Amino acid sequence: MKQTIIGIMGLGESATAKDLENAFQLGQLIAQAGWVLLTGGRNSGVMDAAGKGAKSASGLTIGILPGNNSSDISEAVDIALIYSPA
Repeated sequence: MKQTIIGIMGLGESATAKDLENAFQLGQLIAQAGWVLLTGGRNSGVMDAAGKGAKSASGLTIGILPGNNSSDISEAVDIALIYSPA
């Protein structure tokens, strides 16, 4: 069975309250549609808010993070893919 994966990328710490609200709602809608959410996976900004929205609707989330530091992974990430850029 193929899964539809929808990616959301956006502002981190400079995201506005409206950006975060919109991202949370979009994450919820993605999960409610049965799709998988793909983000950058960090614990701030639009990607964190979208992940939290997806998790609030029991969605599956994937985060792709650069580097070897796992301390900034969002708690809303189910599957973390960590890579080291060349």
